[in-house]
Amino acid sequence: MDDDLSSRPLTDAELALGAGFVVLLLLLPTLIWLATVLLRRRRQGLRRGRGSG
Repeated sequence: MDDDLSSRPLTDAELALGAGFVVLLLLLPTLIWLATVLLRRRRQGLRRGRGSG
């Protein structure tokens, strides 16, 4: 019974879902890094702005 399910070809929806999942896994570390860098820069900018007043 399981052999029959595993031998059938994937549908377009399943392929798209799998491809989207792979792309998400590849982009996730980049997005996290970008968010941390932007937050650091924003915090540093706020510190400089308060100190100059």
